[in-house]
Amino acid sequence: MNRQRTMWTRLCSAIALLSLLCLVGVFGTHAAEAGTVRTFTVTFSIESTIPFNAVQATVTLPPGATVESLEPGTCGLTFLFPVTPQDPSFVGAILGGQSTSCTVYTLDLSIAGPGSPVLGLSDVRLISRQGAMDILSSASCGAVQCVIRGE
Repeated sequence: MNRQRTMWTRLCSAIALLSLLCLVGVFGTHAAEAGTVRTFTVTFSIESTIPFNAVQATVTLPPGATVESLEPGTCGLTFLFPVTPQDPSFVGAILGGQSTSCTVYTLDLSIAGPGSPVLGLSDVRLISRQGAMDILSSASCGAVQCVIRGE
C-alpha cells in the first residue's frame, strides 16, 4: 500500500512538472528574458466607408515600453494637442478635407523584458464629415497595427 502511494505521488509530481514545462514552453516562446530589449514598428490607421474629418483616441503604452520615434502619417491631421512619444494620444481634424482611409502615425516602440507590444486604446471617436456624427464601429490594437474602423 505504501509503495502504491509513493508511486502515485511520483506520478502526480511528474504530471505537474510536465504541465509546468508545457506551460513555460507555450508562453516562453512569446516572452523575452529580463534585460532583453525588443523593438516593434506599430502603424495606427483609420478605415471607414463613410468619409470622416476628425478623430480622437487615448493611447496608452504597455508597461516597460518606450516610443523611440513617431512619424506622421498620411491623414493630414491638424492636432489639437501635440502628439509626443511620451503621450501618443491624439485629437485631430482634417481641415477643409476628408478621408476614408489613412495612417495617423507610425511609431517605433522598444520594450525591455517580457512585455507585450500591444498599445491600449480608449475614448475613441471617429467623426463624419457630413453631419458631424460619431461613425466609430470598432477600434483595436495588435502587435504591429492599431485600426480605427468607421461605418
